[in-house]
Amino acid sequence: MSVMSNGYSKLYKETKDVSSENVSIYAELETKKSISILKKIMIILFLFMFFESISNFIMPLHFKLFSLPQSWNIDFKVWVLVSFSFVINHLFSFYIHLVAYKMVKRDKNLGFKNLSLTDRLKLLCLILDINLIKMIKELGIIKGTAYFLFSPDYLYAVLYKAKLKNGVGVTYNWTGFRDKNKRGVMEWDKIKIERKFFVEYSNWLNVCFVIAVTIFIVGIWRFNGFLVDILYYFLLLRLLSRGIEIVYAYYKDVVRVDSIIFKKYTKNKLETIYINSWKSSAIRKPARISLACHTLFEMVLTFTLLYYFVASISPTESLPVDSLSLYWEFFVYSLSINIFNFSFTSYPYTMWSILHVVQVFIGVVLIVLSLARYLGLSDEITERDEEFFIKVEEKKEEIKLNISE
Repeated sequence: MSVMSNGYSKLYKETKDVSSENVSIYAELETKKSISILKKIMIILFLFMFFESISNFIMPLHFKLFSLPQSWNIDFKVWVLVSFSFVINHLFSFYIHLVAYKMVKRDKNLGFKNLSLTDRLKLLCLILDINLIKMIKELGIIKGTAYFLFSPDYLYAVLYKAKLKNGVGVTYNWTGFRDKNKRGVMEWDKIKIERKFFVEYSNWLNVCFVIAVTIFIVGIWRFNGFLVDILYYFLLLRLLSRGIEIVYAYYKDVVRVDSIIFKKYTKNKLETIYINSWKSSAIRKPARISLACHTLFEMVLTFTLLYYFVASISPTESLPVDSLSLYWEFFVYSLSINIFNFSFTSYPYTMWSILHVVQVFIGVVLIVLSLARYLGLSDEITERDEEFFIKVEEKKEEIKLNISE
């Protein structure tokens, strides 16, 4: 925050010390190598595939898969494919956030390896960590149902953030100011730190996931059978889910101003602090810009695949990219829309026009609203934060020395 409000100043004046536990959590999560290694591997694979698309030196794979029965009605086939894609989208959305959550909690059991058969079935039913009661309690029936149907990514992001917050109780012996849930500054420090890394890990995992899907689709594009249809509907549902999450989350981050009240009883007297522009995560300016850029790249890749599908399914000379074009041409077209082109052109194929408009809208939110706002933010920190980051750097050096030994 650039200027400390009176509320912040008074609150941090009461609590100048920082928790050694929070320092350790921050240092451990920032030095975690697994997600960084995964990002680098996926970027290298994507670059290889991208340049291969330009040079076209590898023949794509060609396999014959079974198709849906020809006797099935067309509408029935579509409903089957959409329903199957809906379940797959939910599973991937759930598992991405589950992995991010367990990485933040430093839980090494990320998969099925140590789970019983019953727990594996529960995981597939989406009730191992998230259940209906939690969803209704946190979001309400109407919002919970809407997110479940249209944006499972936002649903699981909200629920796991709430899970992180609810997992932090009153763990510090401090009798100063506390919020309505009896949490003080140090408890909120832990919540902010864990939320920061949960958001970052989720963001990076989403980027890695769409790169993996890109490599899979471009590699198997000459498959015959129902798999291509499932991928098409899956991408549309994925775009709807992520699009809602991105637009809503970034819009709230830029426009909405949260507030919080802290209270303290001293000598039968109640002191109250009201803090406006309260931030519920420890994400600073550079990280916000990085998250927006990662998200922009993810959307470019997602729309590239959808344009790739649409042009191949309904080829026409009126589309801006020919159906016989290589992947890199679709990528350049998608990139130009997100970064440079904020106009609308009517195309003969309705789906292409819809995708164009949606991409322009998401680009406006990410670039005009979010990036422009983040670039204008100040990254000044308080003396308490300065002391905290000094201890974090010392702890990181200690961790690196222990690893090297």
